[in-house]
Amino acid sequence: MVQKKKFCPRLLDYLVIVGARHPSSDSVAQTPELLRRYPLEDHAEFPLPPDVVFFCQPEGCLSVRQRRMSLRDDT
Repeated sequence: MVQKKKFCPRLLDYLVIVGARHPSSDSVAQTPELLRRYPLEDHAEFPLPPDVVFFCQPEGCLSVRQRRMSLRDDT
């Protein structure tokens, strides 16, 4: 008898949004947090790893200030 291989029933296991929950104006780097995830429940055969936030943002959430342009920058 030929044994069939199991195929992956999902294209993606999870969709996660990782970032800073409360962005700080005085801190450059913050600890990343899991802001949203889909599905909300773990898959039985593959639970969402708790350290996925550090896989997504290993250096933390880095804040970049927006640079304001002045008239001098145009010339």
